[in-house]
Amino acid sequence: MNRIGRFVVIMASISALIFLALTGYAQKLKPADVPENIKQTLWEERGEVKVRQWIFDNDMYVATFKFDGSTVQCYINSDGEFVRASTIIPKNTLPTSIMEYIKNNYPEFAIPVSEIREEPNTPMYYHVEVKPEVLGAKHSILTFDIQGELISRVDPEGFTTPELTPQQLVQKKADEKLAESNRGKSGKKQRPQPQKKEPAAKEPKQQAKPKQQAQPRQQPQPKKQEAETSQFADIPAAVQKSLTKKVIRPEGLQWNREGDYYVAECTVSKQKNQLFFTPEGNWEKTLVYISKENVTGPMLKHLNTYFKGFKFTQGIREQRADKQDKVLVEFIEKGNSKSQTTTTVVFDKLGRVIKTYYPSGDHPSDPITKLEPDYLYKLPEDIPTTAIEAFQAKYPKVTGVEWSEDDEGYFLASYYGMRGKEVVVMEGNGTFIEIRTAANMQNINGNIKGYIKKNHKGYTITEYYTVRGLIEKKNSFYVVIQDKKTNITIPLSFTTAGQIMQ
Repeated sequence: MNRIGRFVVIMASISALIFLALTGYAQKLKPADVPENIKQTLWEERGEVKVRQWIFDNDMYVATFKFDGSTVQCYINSDGEFVRASTIIPKNTLPTSIMEYIKNNYPEFAIPVSEIREEPNTPMYYHVEVKPEVLGAKHSILTFDIQGELISRVDPEGFTTPELTPQQLVQKKADEKLAESNRGKSGKKQRPQPQKKEPAAKEPKQQAKPKQQAQPRQQPQPKKQEAETSQFADIPAAVQKSLTKKVIRPEGLQWNREGDYYVAECTVSKQKNQLFFTPEGNWEKTLVYISKENVTGPMLKHLNTYFKGFKFTQGIREQRADKQDKVLVEFIEKGNSKSQTTTTVVFDKLGRVIKTYYPSGDHPSDPITKLEPDYLYKLPEDIPTTAIEAFQAKYPKVTGVEWSEDDEGYFLASYYGMRGKEVVVMEGNGTFIEIRTAANMQNINGNIKGYIKKNHKGYTITEYYTVRGLIEKKNSFYVVIQDKKTNITIPLSFTTAGQIMQ
């Protein structure tokens, strides 16, 4: 009977999926009904996530979950292949350049859809949909790169562009003129155009001669170009050609040499850029110096959550040829306002923490060096390799791990996961002891507060964790308190009832 029952259930599931595929309707699925290969792909792409909802729609499995407070939808086809991940973001967190484009090209339009999308072999990009606030109006679909530059624009059929306002018409003509000048930079063929204005000004014939005398003044312009080209004469032609493909019209272009790289420093969209090329003309990476307004989404939430009241000092977005893009944010923590010492956090392209450089740590002061893989992924020499390998095997998708050793000889792997800050406590042989998860400081057990007030006067609670024991299978609380005068810290452990543990 059991075998027959299982067969009936399997056939019913298959029939349901076939029905959905034929009818095109989406269906909510129970986790048990999701194939293992689909779950495995989700694990490989996103790590440990708590899926709030599974949907099967048009031969696609869609997992919806939260990541750093943002809703993410991960699309996987029935063959178990990752298709895309869409992170839904508030429209007010879109880069300023995107909001300006929408304001100029779609005035008074609503923004019902704003997402960050990630697809295989494609740089992460913004997907935005705009529409008039009119019932039944169709959407215009826009995509922008991570810098906020337009990639594509698709308007519905019969769409009347609101660009044709006087202000937008001027901007459109300026853009067309700029595009035309960028198309063919032979220079001399386009020079005669200003001379067409001379006949229009030929009202008094006596003024024609002075205008002809003005021609010699135009002669020095080619000389300036010759001076510029001679200044960059040592830049290989392949490198200069690659630059023209990456940047349409660089402002204030200067070339430098850093190691084996030719570095083009220029301004693009009012942002300082540094582009790195090999002598063969291969583009390696671009460093874009960003403002605080460009720190959005999961990155901004992480900083506001764990470094409340921080003061932004600088940010760098690194775009790489190997697609391993990163963002560095340097800031002054509220507690370091007097010393003005900075903390640096490096995020991956999805806004996940790769590494945190604290003021007290031993690390390079140069922010660009902090982005280099040798420092970002350097493993601590004083942590046993066995412990590190065991952690990486259990948590292959976790990034931004900080290793340390406590007074009892245990090794701690700290990182920011789906539930906030977590600390995995291990022995040197790779045995897992316990997992600590940061808890809400406002919900501290009353018995714990009473004990600290009575036995540790002048101390404040700086860290508060719930603890899941992996050896004895017992849960508890872990608290770190600090003396207000001496800054000495003391760790304390309590039972779930709030009783001190010896």
